[in-house]
Amino acid sequence: MIELNHVTKTFASKSGNVHAVNDVSLTIDTGTIFGLIGYSGAGKSTLIRMINLLEKPDRGSVMVDGEDLTKLRNVELRKKRQKIGMIFQHFNLMEALTIQQNVAFPLRKSGLTKSQITQKVNALLSLVELSDKADSYPNQLSGGQKQRVAIARALANDPTILLCDEATSALDPQTTESILALLKKLHASLGLTIVLITHQMSVIKTIAKKVAIMENGRIVEQGDVYDIFASPKAQITKKFVDSTTQMASITSLIDAGYELMQCDPNEQLIQLTYIADSAAQALISKVSRQFDVDCNIVFGTVEVIDGKPLGQLIVKVNGKSADMVEAIDTIRQANVKVEVIRS
Repeated sequence: MIELNHVTKTFASKSGNVHAVNDVSLTIDTGTIFGLIGYSGAGKSTLIRMINLLEKPDRGSVMVDGEDLTKLRNVELRKKRQKIGMIFQHFNLMEALTIQQNVAFPLRKSGLTKSQITQKVNALLSLVELSDKADSYPNQLSGGQKQRVAIARALANDPTILLCDEATSALDPQTTESILALLKKLHASLGLTIVLITHQMSVIKTIAKKVAIMENGRIVEQGDVYDIFASPKAQITKKFVDSTTQMASITSLIDAGYELMQCDPNEQLIQLTYIADSAAQALISKVSRQFDVDCNIVFGTVEVIDGKPLGQLIVKVNGKSADMVEAIDTIRQANVKVEVIRS
């Protein structure tokens, strides 16, 4: 559905050129929910705005459904954009118009009759569960309701792609959850290809199937969300993954020299990551009996990502050096990732 090929975008500033996007290539399959994450200034907003050419790349091509948007004339580009809906962090609603009028705004040159527009707007408001707010104004709505209006407006021209530019960043956690649930429902019922950018890995974990991590204008890592959570490679990816669990606080305790995290001469502190089927195995008790080692579970968590379990344990292992080596090798052979944190 979407293919970015070596796109680059540079902005001039007083301090020199800023490479917002630097030679990025990306493929997004039809009907997927694709997440793009990075800290402020990583280039993710510029990149997502290239998909509908709100930002035109200095170099590279933007292929959408087989067409290179950078080659289209203005009239052709406007027509193509109608099939690419977009929602924003701050909703961008028109305060002087009612909710019904806001949703109807993209249809003003659609060729539909007034009756047809009203019928379509009512259907869209029903879809986002705001039928009772048709005659209200934006300042009478909560943040979550405003975003629902923005989603309905973005769907007015029956797009095949929905771009979400920090769509939940201005919302509280409970409202964020409801908006993500709505996007999931729309993805399933309308077959949308959804591309969302965020700086919250929890959003990626909740909704996305695939993810790309951006840093300094480049993509440093990408893949299936489950694989990224199970085995992050780049340092920035590890930070994002840890931010959604308690692993970041555990790391802080280790760095601070917390007593429970200290190791005696015959001890090791290890982190175990259980993926897929290995999460159901009783490995700790097995290796403890088999190799005469003591295993003290310091911390543990199990969660489900994309329908598959992912477990993490911090374990203090005590025993003879040779026994501990064999125990850890056995754990690794069971498809469990082992990282020695301290010895």
